[in-house]
Order: sequence, then structure tokens, then C-alpha cells
Amino acid sequence: MQSLFLYLPRLILICTVFINLIDVAHAHEAIHARDASGTSITLAQPAKRIISLAPHITELLFAVGAGPQVIAVSQYSDYPTPAKALPRIGAAGALDLEKIIQLKPDLIIGWQSGNAANAIEKLRALSINVYLSEPRNLDDIGKELLDIGRLSGGAQANQATIAWQDFVRTLKPRNKKIINTFIEIWPAPLMSINQQHLLTDALQRCGGHNIIDTPALAPVVDIESVLIKKPALVVLALPTEQAHAAERDWQQWPTLHARIMTINPDELLRPTPRMMFGIRRLCAALHALAAP
Repeated sequence: MQSLFLYLPRLILICTVFINLIDVAHAHEAIHARDASGTSITLAQPAKRIISLAPHITELLFAVGAGPQVIAVSQYSDYPTPAKALPRIGAAGALDLEKIIQLKPDLIIGWQSGNAANAIEKLRALSINVYLSEPRNLDDIGKELLDIGRLSGGAQANQATIAWQDFVRTLKPRNKKIINTFIEIWPAPLMSINQQHLLTDALQRCGGHNIIDTPALAPVVDIESVLIKKPALVVLALPTEQAHAAERDWQQWPTLHARIMTINPDELLRPTPRMMFGIRRLCAALHALAAP
């Protein structure tokens, strides 16, 4: 028993060192993520200097609690309010590469279909970590929240991801009735979204059918091709002034017997948690039209 007491301090010391070694190992554990292009991103530690190359990416960063690490954003990054005060590095399709490089980011989050591919290649050639965002359905938004949260160390990532996943699980049709729907995203020329757009995923989950089926993700369409498919719901994802004018235009067509509604485009087309607000309104309209 006496010998045990003699060795006890040494045992405690050994255990303490062992625990500390475990803590150090976890603290330096690499962070891995695979982006929308299939590229693997590895960081030794959460990023401290992040640049966003698209407005929806800026929103995702703030949603996971990584706002303090964001050092610059693209033009039109207007939400949340603190994002408006951040330095600009050009528009999504016209990036100021020189300024981006001067800011010395340790992580850039880009938009696969919105940023020029050669610009992304140049940044990666300089050994800058670039994660590309491109949500193709509602589940992808949850994945990107989780990825961006890990890469940035955002404290709200798990909470934001769970809230989004819980919301998506609530999206269901009222019954088996399918509601033909047309979604207008630009008035002149008239533009819509196709079957592969992530908003179509939300539409289908709530009992709607997107009447536009073209290869282009955001096609230009003619009014006659819309009218012939007899939509029961026309959604104007347009700013207020444009929406008022568009609604008057639609009402001029006597063969159109559809409910016309306006939804804030930022709450319906930006792939961020704010889509909850727009999708709820969309689904409520679909459910009302499907009522017996």
C-alpha cells in the first residue's frame, strides 16, 4: 500500500500528460470537406480569413456563425446587415483577383456556376484553399452549412444545419393533387427555372409541378408556351416594383386562370436558410389550391 502511494504522483502525472496529448491531437486534427466540384479541401485548422465570392455564400457564412472571420465579399452581398459594411472584391462574374490575393485569405468560398472557372483555377494555382458551392437540391444546402461550419469553425453550424434539415422534412403535399406551376424570375425577357433547379425540389415536395422542362437551368420562355400548359399558380420571384408590373401583364391574358402571387426573390432563389420563408409561402399556396 505504501509503495502505491509513492507511485501515485507519478501515475497522476503520466495520466495528465496523456490527456494533454489527446487534447493536442484533437486541436490539430485536420478538417476535411468535399465541395460541389468533387474537390477535397483540407485545412489544418478553422479558417481565420475568409472571402466570399457570391451573395448566397456570404449568407451561409453568417448563418453558421462565421461572420467575424469574413474579410471580404462579392458585390450584392446585402444580407445580413453586417455584410454590407465588408470590403468588396467585385461581382461574382467579374472578380478583382489582385485585391483578393492582396487580402491573403486562408479560405475562399466560391460559386461553381457563378464564378469564372479560370479565376478559380488561378486562385488554386496560388495554393489558396477554394471550396466551391453549388446546391442542387434542398438537402445540399444542409450539407454546405455543415461543410462551411467545419471549415470556418462556425459555432452555430450544427444548430443551423439541424434547423434546416428539420424544415425540409416538414415539406409534404396536402394530397395527391398536383398543381401546375410557373415561376417567373425575370420579366423582360421572360425567364423561369427548369426541372433541375433546386427550387423545383421544394415545389415537388409540396405537391407542385414545374411546367418548364428545358435543358437550360434558367431559360428564356415565351408567354404562349406558358399559357398552353394552363398553370394553376404563377409565382413572381421579383422585386416589388417589377412584380406589380408583371402581375398587370399576366392579368391581361383572358385564358389564364391562375392564382398570381409574389415572393421575395432573395427568400426563394438564394440557396440559404432564408429560403424557409419563401418556401413556406409557396407551399401554403400549393396546399390551398390542392384543397378539395
